[in-house]
Amino acid sequence: MREQDNMDYYQKRALRERELANTSNDATVARVHLEMAERYEFMINAAEATLRSPTGRAAGR
Repeated sequence: MREQDNMDYYQKRALRERELANTSNDATVARVHLEMAERYEFMINAAEATLRSPTGRAAGR
């Protein structure tokens, strides 16, 4: 899977996890969804860094 495809998937998942957190009636469940959203956002940032790096661009990512 290409890095851009990963980023698109992670973005959709992060948004969905935030939606679930915002609609949860249980604070513990909401926190878990927020943590998942943050992890997806971390992966987005890592993928963006890979795309910006000289080795990422050279590898055609």
